[in-house]
Amino acid sequence: MTEYQNTTNDTSPTTLAEYYANSRAKPASFFKALRLTKITKFAPEDVESSLKKLPETDPDLSRTVGLAVVAKTPEAVSSWLSEVARSKAQEMTGEMTLGQSAEVAFERIVQTVSDQLLSKEKNARQRAENIVRLIMMWLISHRSLNLLSAIKAIAGGKRFAANNKALRAAAQRSLIQSKPNQWRNLSSIVALSDDAVVTAERLRDEANSTRRALSVRVDDLESKVSSQTQEIDVLKDTVATLEEELRTALADAAAERGLRELDRTEWTSRYRNFLSGRLKLLLSDAKDALEFDPPHIEAVRERIGAATESVNQEMSRLDG
Repeated sequence: MTEYQNTTNDTSPTTLAEYYANSRAKPASFFKALRLTKITKFAPEDVESSLKKLPETDPDLSRTVGLAVVAKTPEAVSSWLSEVARSKAQEMTGEMTLGQSAEVAFERIVQTVSDQLLSKEKNARQRAENIVRLIMMWLISHRSLNLLSAIKAIAGGKRFAANNKALRAAAQRSLIQSKPNQWRNLSSIVALSDDAVVTAERLRDEANSTRRALSVRVDDLESKVSSQTQEIDVLKDTVATLEEELRTALADAAAERGLRELDRTEWTSRYRNFLSGRLKLLLSDAKDALEFDPPHIEAVRERIGAATESVNQEMSRLDG
C-alpha cells in the first residue's frame, strides 16, 4: 500500500514538500520515515509542486544531491531524482531524443554549464556541479552512460599539448597531493580504465578476426565472379552465334517461301489457262455435239479423247 501523508507520531517528513520545507530534515530520517510508512511513490501533485518550488527551496540543489549520495535510496526518492535530472536536462538542452547517445547528451550538459563550473561565485559553481552530478547519475542508471566518457566530459575533453612527459607530471602531482582515501578513488578509475583497455583490445582482436574472415570471403567471391565472368563471355559468344544462325535461317525460310509462292503462282496460272483454254474448249465442243439431233456421237468421242490426251500430257509434264 502506498501512503503520501505521515501517519506516525514521528515528525520526520514523508513527502517532498515536508522534506524541502524543513531545512533541518536529514536524508537518513526521511528515508526511514518512507520505509516505515511503506511509501514507494510520491503523489503526482507533490512531485509537480516540489519541482516548481525547487529554485526557492533548494537553489543550489545541495539537498537534492544529498538524497542521491547514499548506498540505498528508496524507490520513491529514486523516481524523484530522475524527475529532477530529466527536468534540468530538458531545461538546459531541450528534449533529448532517443537517437542521441548518453555520452553526447552528457557532454552537451557539461558544455552548457562549463562557465558556471569555473565561476568564482560559490553558489553558482555549486549549483552547476550538482546539476552535473544529478544528470550523470540519471544517465548512468537509465541510459548506461560510459563512466570514462563521463570523466573526459567533466574534464572538458582537454588534451595536453605536450607529450607523455606532461601527462606523467600531472599524474604525479595528483598522486602526491591526494589524500589516502582519494588514492582508493583513483585506483577505481585506473581499474575501470584497465577494464576498458581489455575490452577495447578484445573488440580490436574480434574486429581483426572478422576483417580477415571477410577478406578471405571477398577473395573467394572475387574468384567466383572472375570465373562466372568468363562463362558469361562464352555464353555471350554462343548467343551471338545462335542469333546469326537464326537470322540466316529466317532469311532462307523467307526466300524459300518466296520461291514457293512464285512456283504456286506460275502453276496456278498455267492450270487456269489449261482448264479455261484447251480443256474447256474440248469439253464445250463435246457438249455441243451431244445437243445435235441426232447427237454426233463420234465427234463427242473425238473431243473426249482429245481432252483425255491433254490431261495425260499435263500429268506427264508434272512427273517429268
